[in-house]
Amino acid sequence: MKSSNKNTLNTLSYVALIIVALLILIENVLPLIGINEIKGPLISVLKTVRNMFVLIVIGISAYNFLPGRAKWVSVLFWVAIIVYVVGTILLWFI
Repeated sequence: MKSSNKNTLNTLSYVALIIVALLILIENVLPLIGINEIKGPLISVLKTVRNMFVLIVIGISAYNFLPGRAKWVSVLFWVAIIVYVVGTILLWFI
């Protein structure tokens, strides 16, 4: 992996970590102190961004795993990517 690609992946990983930590705080910790059900467009956007960053980070690592593997491993990878993206898009309609 090129140095610039590695830096981009590191940056995306960092941003994903911050967003995931923020959402864990909002979804799991705040209800413990009596603040329940924080909803709204900002939370939906954060969840979508979280899911996309996680997909990018995991997807790049998994894609780098594919060379030299059986064709079914590659097909399974793309099916999983499609399911992940569709599931993230459906988040907006639930």
